[in-house]
Amino acid sequence: MSRGERVGIEERYARVCLPMLGVTPRQPGVGTSVRAAPTMLGDDADEVFAAAAVLYVDGRLAWEGEARGLTYARPGELRIPPAGAPSPPGALFVYTTREAHLAGAAPRRKRYEETWAFIVSEDGGEWAVSIPTVPYIGSGKKILDNHYHCFPGVRLGPEWRTTAYVINPYPDPLEARAWLQSTRGRTVEVLAPCEVGGRSVRVLELARSPHAGALDLDFATLVVWGNLKPQGYVAIADARGRVRAMDHFHPFWSL
Repeated sequence: MSRGERVGIEERYARVCLPMLGVTPRQPGVGTSVRAAPTMLGDDADEVFAAAAVLYVDGRLAWEGEARGLTYARPGELRIPPAGAPSPPGALFVYTTREAHLAGAAPRRKRYEETWAFIVSEDGGEWAVSIPTVPYIGSGKKILDNHYHCFPGVRLGPEWRTTAYVINPYPDPLEARAWLQSTRGRTVEVLAPCEVGGRSVRVLELARSPHAGALDLDFATLVVWGNLKPQGYVAIADARGRVRAMDHFHPFWSL
């Protein structure tokens, strides 16, 4: 298989629709489920849809699955099993389309469908969050610059554990850097210029960064730059390690 080539389930779906992007920790006992509901593709109550989820870990295909026969009244759920041993986080790609398109009826244009991913510890432990997946290609929203994303309100105090997941959804390496900026105008670098491999995730433990204390504040804005359009999420956990909130990076919108 050549670098960047899609295989199996993903190959069939990528021909007819655009993916949404998410992230999942690969920890024993932590499962991820994807809820696919065709709410944007039309208004025919009898139309049938299909969905697929594809997981890459460090650039390698780790898992893929699909659900068929979905309708507006009967959305689908794809459950990604927990990892058998701790591993780097996974980049999650979710596809939703009409079943007729998979059967050969080509769409007029490729589209994406909004979906949600649920990350839950099987024992009721540290993970119990839902995150929206995000488009990284094909979005019609106008932004000021594709190279910068941000996350405001990052918590840095000793009672919080804040983790950022910088995702490279592309097959080619992504050059990235990141810094924290306070409301007082102070800026500290938390990720020196580096390379994030194709379809891989780079983890930043922000609250534990030796540079975070230089801001002298309990919260700041995370800014991420990439030579390609960077994507990612921030998870905020309490002192016991229970993740209380998680959301995706945000671009700088055009007025």
